[in-house]
Amino acid sequence: MITVIFPGQGAQKPGMCKDFYEASQIVKDTFKEASDALGYSMEDLCFTENDKLNLTEYTQPALLTCEVAMWRYISDRGLKAEFYAGHSLGEYSALVAAGVIQFADGVKIVRRRGELMQRAVPAGTGSMKVLNFPIGTDVTSAFPQIRKVCDGNGIDLANINSPRQVVISGPVSSLETAAAQCVELFYEGIKPEVIDIPVSAPFHSRGMKVIEGEFKDYLNRFDFNFDNVVSVYSNKTGVLHTREDFVNNLVGQIASPVNWIGNMEAINSYGGEVIEIGPGKPLSGFFKSLNTSVKSIMVLRQADSLLKDKGL
Repeated sequence: MITVIFPGQGAQKPGMCKDFYEASQIVKDTFKEASDALGYSMEDLCFTENDKLNLTEYTQPALLTCEVAMWRYISDRGLKAEFYAGHSLGEYSALVAAGVIQFADGVKIVRRRGELMQRAVPAGTGSMKVLNFPIGTDVTSAFPQIRKVCDGNGIDLANINSPRQVVISGPVSSLETAAAQCVELFYEGIKPEVIDIPVSAPFHSRGMKVIEGEFKDYLNRFDFNFDNVVSVYSNKTGVLHTREDFVNNLVGQIASPVNWIGNMEAINSYGGEVIEIGPGKPLSGFFKSLNTSVKSIMVLRQADSLLKDKGL
């Protein structure tokens, strides 16, 4: 049994996926499909130094294009998966890979998602910080305390990434205070490292709720293959999507915590193999901090890097 997972924002970099593009017509076709759907050159966005790649309305369709192209490259050679998951924006790559969302629709949806997320909060007034605990620690039992500190400062627990990493999100004016208070929850020796995330908005926080209605209206313009949603994990719930809750899960994901630890535990319950597909490999590291029964955790970052191992 194989589960394919896709990273989200933060994995992007100039030149990502270029080796796949040069090696495969199916990747070239995927980039052309994205360019035609969006009205600008996806090759220029992904392969050249530019100021747009880190702007979320461009980052999101760029990552989706690269991850879907990489998936098509390897699935065209015979790799099949039973389940799919992705972190935040990566959930949309998973939905396209699973055949729930058509790719051309997917790049339009995530572009709109990015536009709305940036518009929700004035640039520079919100941000995000990582609380990264030492290797070998498990602070899962302290998550409710961290959440309480966040609530007391008007910010949110945005990503629950692993037993030793969470991300907090909210107004810049109170984020520093909340991070310091979270650090003080712990004894010397397991204090978290606090890392700034270079984003222009507080993603997965209450500040995003203002766009939920507009995003839902936009999603309802598209047709989805609801038969396949049960093969994709929801960031909002931590478990597999259901047909009935699918749209609401995607809408709620914008302002809700990314329950990646829940996704990993659900994947772990099925066992098998996990393959991370994307320009970076943050999710594999999260899996390694979890006591896992999966047989192996593989990464596809460069063309042909995985094919020999899989005999493809």
